[in-house]
Amino acid sequence: VNLPDTGDRTPPGAPSGLTAVSLEDFCGSVLLNWTQPSDPDQLEFELYRNGAFFDVVVGVTNAFVYAGPGTSTWHVVAVDRSGNSSAPSNTARVTTNADENLC
Repeated sequence: VNLPDTGDRTPPGAPSGLTAVSLEDFCGSVLLNWTQPSDPDQLEFELYRNGAFFDVVVGVTNAFVYAGPGTSTWHVVAVDRSGNSSAPSNTARVTTNADENLC
């Protein structure tokens, strides 16, 4: 995404309190929840799984994701309207079970 240059070079605060909970549905589903920093120009959150970009969410502080089977580690980065990225949130680790015959 290309955002207009607003002159703002200050990154937003980092999300905090990240938790990752397996929904125990045998499909590898995970619910991520975090606390939003109090920045007025907050735009979106980038989700990272095992250190790699996974998805973007806008306007919410939770995400329902398919993690697949096994253990994964998650963190979240806040992005403001000027494209500045925060430091990463704390990490949250979760282990899920998945059976392709049930999903």
